[in-house]
Amino acid sequence: MDPWYLTHNCDLGEGEVSVTLYPAGDSSVFVTQNWQDKQEIGHYKHKLSGQACQPIRDALRATNYTRLASKEDLAPETATMDFGEGIAGELPTVVVWALPDVPQPISQVAMQIRPLIDEVVKYPLRTLRGSAKLDSPTIPTGDPLQLEIVLSNCGIETLELHTPTNASSDGLIRLALTLAKDKPEQLLTEKDVDEVEIARNEIRIVSADGTVIREAPAITVLRADEELRLRVQKSGYLAPGNYRAVVKFSCAAGPIPAERTIEGTLTMKLDRFEVQ
Repeated sequence: MDPWYLTHNCDLGEGEVSVTLYPAGDSSVFVTQNWQDKQEIGHYKHKLSGQACQPIRDALRATNYTRLASKEDLAPETATMDFGEGIAGELPTVVVWALPDVPQPISQVAMQIRPLIDEVVKYPLRTLRGSAKLDSPTIPTGDPLQLEIVLSNCGIETLELHTPTNASSDGLIRLALTLAKDKPEQLLTEKDVDEVEIARNEIRIVSADGTVIREAPAITVLRADEELRLRVQKSGYLAPGNYRAVVKFSCAAGPIPAERTIEGTLTMKLDRFEVQ
């Protein structure tokens, strides 16, 4: 019997998760936004046994999923979930549903596959991990926000990124800061939340000891465990009060071959801070 594989893709909001279960070889996961509590995006690969994968295939087939396909044409911007099957060397047959209108049996299979995704993402292949930290938890009114961002290659393969301070990265790299007043989600209003873009001239590349690197190549090459450190000074008025924030780093491949880079939006939480 020819080796089989199963595919699953699901929109997550700012990105998606793409899964291939292949018991005859390595199974893989691509995530283009944070998965669960991991501040990572990228490609993961790991060998899963047929014993682990077969129940997912059996559960999917038991739904008679090909007969549950959406009857409507879906607009390109529609958030979707899909499942598919194929034989090695052939394209899969894929069935797509619009979110959140996914048949309950399909949603149950999507939940059943999650532990396998969690297992594969323990094995980063070409993956970017991020962290961000403010210089101080208290900021005088009118002073800029100052923070450091660390982007590290936590996979085993070399990773290439467009350098955020280089003009050639325009349209391919985006850094943004989302600020919200520190109060319960259900009490937040539109005025309480703001997203501001971090411009190239507000970013500096630094070494581990904080020295500014003034000449950086257009492409940053990160080998396993290497990191890119960014110093950010973001000006703008914040009224006195308590805040929480996240930094978002979005990257596109552009001219870098897909097998040497990653794409997606990496979200990094900042500690709560106070403007005094």
